[in-house]
Amino acid sequence: MPDDSAIDVELTRRARAAYRAGDLDAAKRAAAELWLRYEQQAILASRRVARGAERDDVLGCIGIRFTRWVYFRNEDPRNMVGLINQMA
Repeated sequence: MPDDSAIDVELTRRARAAYRAGDLDAAKRAAAELWLRYEQQAILASRRVARGAERDDVLGCIGIRFTRWVYFRNEDPRNMVGLINQMA
C-alpha cells in the first residue's frame, strides 16, 4: 500500500496532466479526490481563523486556492496539512 504522500503526488500529477490535456472531467475527479483527503483539515483551519458564517467563506476560499494550487503549481505536494493551514 503506498504511503499518503505518494497518493497525494499521484493525484496531483494526474489532475495536472488531465487539465493540460483538456480533460477537465478527469482533472476535476483527481482534484476532488485529493480535496476529500484533506477536507476535514480545511474545515478545522477555517474554524481557527473565522467565526460564524465567515467560516463558510473561508472554507470556500481554501477550496479555490487548493484547486488552483493543484492545477497550476509545479511542485509536488509534501505537506498538504501545512499547505491547507497556510491557505486559510
